[in-house]
Amino acid sequence: MKTGQSDQYPEIIVKSVGLTQIRYDIQPFTRQDMDGKTISGYSYKYAEIDGEIDKSKLISAIIRNEYDENGELALIHNLLNEEDTKLIEHVNEYKKFQKARGKAKLIVTEMLKTMG
Repeated sequence: MKTGQSDQYPEIIVKSVGLTQIRYDIQPFTRQDMDGKTISGYSYKYAEIDGEIDKSKLISAIIRNEYDENGELALIHNLLNEEDTKLIEHVNEYKKFQKARGKAKLIVTEMLKTMG
């Protein structure tokens, strides 16, 4: 998972040569540095998109930042393995994955509203 920090509220969408970085789950933080000085800022997760952005690419980028393709496939295969003694754990993990997908869709819906 890609994460970052900023001393001020970060831009949500940052474009550079060929890539667009989208920042989400932006949270304020306060911590002490090595000298005991209080530092405040924002932490966030981010995903990168190659080429033009659209709703589908935004959602996929956020999901892939949380779960890579192999991780998603493992969740599905674990659920289908009826002989697995950890089926309840797999069901719970798959529910977390589905919740992350729903959250990604909400984030993108709000993001697109701000983009106009």
